[in-house]
Amino acid sequence: MKHVTSYIFLIIAFLLLGVNGAAAQEKDCPFKVAVVGDNTDISYDNKVLSIRSSDKVTITGDGSLTDWGIEIESRGRLVVTIKDLNIEREGVPLKIKRRVNFSIIIEGTNRFVSKGSSGTAGIEVESSISLRGGGSLTAIGANGDGDAPGGAGIGGDGGSLIIEGGIIHAEGGAGAPGIGSDGTSLIIQGGIIHAKGGAGAPGIGVSDPKKDMTIQIFGGTVTAIGKNPAPGIDGGASSNYPSIAGNAFVIAIDEVYENGGGRTTQIKNHTKGLFIRGEKKSDGSIVWDSSALVGDVTLESNAEIPDWAEVTIADGQTFTIADGITLENNGTLTNNGAFTNNGTLSGTVVGEGTLNIGGKDGFDVFNTDGGATFSYNGTEEVLTISGSGYVLIRGRNKDKAVGCGIVIEQSASIRLTLEDLNIKADKAFVYGDESPGVSRGYALVLQGTNRLTSINGPGMNLYIEVNFRGTGSLTVTGGNGHAGIKAPSLSFFLENNVFVVAIGGKDAASGIEIRNKFYHNRGLFIHGTQEDDGSFSEQYSKLVGSDFTLGGDAEIPDGATVTIDEGQTFTIDAGVTLTNNGTIENNGIIRNKGTLKGNSVEGNGKLYYVITFDANYSASPVPVEKDFLQGDALPTDIFTRSGYIFQGWYDDPDGGTNVETATKPQTLYAHWKAVPVPEPEPEPAPTIYYTVTLPFVEGAATDPVAGDYDVESWSTFRFYLTLDTAYSQSQPVVTTSRGETLQPRTSDGAYLLKYVRSDVEVYIDGIEKNNPVANEPIRAAAPEPEIWSEDACLCIRLPEGLPTSPVRIFTAEGRLLDSFRSVPGLNRRQLPTGIYIVRVGATVRKVTIR
Repeated sequence: MKHVTSYIFLIIAFLLLGVNGAAAQEKDCPFKVAVVGDNTDISYDNKVLSIRSSDKVTITGDGSLTDWGIEIESRGRLVVTIKDLNIEREGVPLKIKRRVNFSIIIEGTNRFVSKGSSGTAGIEVESSISLRGGGSLTAIGANGDGDAPGGAGIGGDGGSLIIEGGIIHAEGGAGAPGIGSDGTSLIIQGGIIHAKGGAGAPGIGVSDPKKDMTIQIFGGTVTAIGKNPAPGIDGGASSNYPSIAGNAFVIAIDEVYENGGGRTTQIKNHTKGLFIRGEKKSDGSIVWDSSALVGDVTLESNAEIPDWAEVTIADGQTFTIADGITLENNGTLTNNGAFTNNGTLSGTVVGEGTLNIGGKDGFDVFNTDGGATFSYNGTEEVLTISGSGYVLIRGRNKDKAVGCGIVIEQSASIRLTLEDLNIKADKAFVYGDESPGVSRGYALVLQGTNRLTSINGPGMNLYIEVNFRGTGSLTVTGGNGHAGIKAPSLSFFLENNVFVVAIGGKDAASGIEIRNKFYHNRGLFIHGTQEDDGSFSEQYSKLVGSDFTLGGDAEIPDGATVTIDEGQTFTIDAGVTLTNNGTIENNGIIRNKGTLKGNSVEGNGKLYYVITFDANYSASPVPVEKDFLQGDALPTDIFTRSGYIFQGWYDDPDGGTNVETATKPQTLYAHWKAVPVPEPEPEPAPTIYYTVTLPFVEGAATDPVAGDYDVESWSTFRFYLTLDTAYSQSQPVVTTSRGETLQPRTSDGAYLLKYVRSDVEVYIDGIEKNNPVANEPIRAAAPEPEIWSEDACLCIRLPEGLPTSPVRIFTAEGRLLDSFRSVPGLNRRQLPTGIYIVRVGATVRKVTIR
């Protein structure tokens, strides 16, 4: 029992010591751990902070050096933020244990250095992790010695690494890569990565070239330096990797000695991006071997072209420095394609290709015929143009100045066009350098609105004769004590429709400094100086030429007077704004197609608004321009359109406001209304006929005779019934298939079958032979027949007792129309309207049928 009690006390003592020891280590831990979530275990043992979690965890140091280590194991979707950690220790400073993938966010400055000699890495990766963030991370593996290899900067067995951002510097010890390990994978999507291998190892890749590693670089800036005999980047036995794609900027430095030995970086698949390869020699120098720019590339991470490297942007390619990104060019950058600088360029780009300087608010430089060469020094912010040919410099935002000066070499022969260019620089524009040599005339074409402002020196310092041409405007301002335009030994001309204002800086003697004669034979030129209060003091202002058109926005300075003489016409083109801060004395004509704002126009000349009239329909005639004074009524007869009525002028092709008088320059659109098209007469419905059948009846005759007759729908069919003498005492009964009984009309005895709308059959009954009668009286016959017409019928009545007589009907021309034999009683025949000669036996009558 005594021994049992002793053991119990001993166990309790050990437990208490363990608890107190862990508490002491937690207190001594130099890191602060913050957790968002409820699935985190934290322990402290042997100067190692261990974290098992699926939450959001932040580990923060104060930047002080410590020999504590960190082990992280993921239970799920773990996100770890590291900030200002500085670890140097014999073991592994940061170990990612094998479990579920997770992310590490880099903030501040972080160092992980292994001082051991047993192959320990700066960061050991057993799982799959991604690195991102805006901070920096340095990982250095153990140096190793003759007996044991060093460790990778970042590496491990079976892990995989995705780098999405951050500034990462990784160095391997002897025989170990800066980043990598056999049988693992690396994907770089962003960030700035500098990886350096130890003796005999690549900067990025395998330590054993017989093994393989998947290396894919899709973005970011990567510099990989190998140590002989290993190359800068080595995928080992892999047949498809390393690969470069996206906007990656990759530099590989292979240590290749003159006496042989050493392997070179082999990119197995390069679909896009920039790859530069250099070779490090035994004396430590690096020699450029090759560069490959594939596709159109946008630099998305800060990068440097080393002083030993050469990069060429080929014809048809574009290379862009993204906004906020810096490219430091210490080597040679040749542009034969298109170079766009939305960020910062340190160094110079030279070539014949298109340049963009200043990004979206900067300007573009075009070599329109391929004869000129451009050299842009991003450090000094100066564009130098040499060679010969046509060059266009076009601004992207005429209201925002770009801090880049322009220099045209003395020997250059350039036809330069400025379009909407706005520059404010130390020396905005210099042509030549006053050195001896070729001196040529020089044409400067102005388009749109241009401003050149120097901080120190003349706005334009010209060592050569200049002709201003074009229809644009140019305002040139010198620095304090300097003229706006200086041409020390040559002449100065104005031609075409240019509008030039030269302003000398404060304390300048004049707006221009011209040693020889000053020729002004065309256009508008104003010059003067800037007073201490910023106002303009005019020294010269003149409009030359009878017809001037302003083609770019311009400003008349406060203090300047522009006079338009009688016989002169000053036109403000469409889309152009003239701001009058001074005085316009108009004694001629101003034609305003654009905008005239500022002070009112003075003088007794005319100010016309130019209105463009658009017929506003497909295949319409060419728009017509007309001049109007303020308040003039607008004509309505400019255009006609067949089949349409003019509705008025409107300020929009569809809808808009009706405009009837001239109030400003504008384009007006005709609105039309189609003339209503009369509805076509409907085609007559086809005539419908029905069949009326008259029967043959013994003892009676029908007129018309028995048979079938076509009768128009809804019309009336008329017929007559005449009894033979032997049947004269019969009482006919006439019915139809419609079930009706017809009665003879009292006026003429006609039967009317009305509203025929179906086939109808007529039935005649009640016709019977007279009974024989004795002592029948004999009456004397009438002397002649009765002949007359009624209801478009010929009527012939023979008195009883007269024998039948032949009847002949003749037309008025004597043609026999019809013949038949009459019977005693009433005889009827339907005839067409006309005049007829009727002969009955010996009786002849003329009858008119109506």
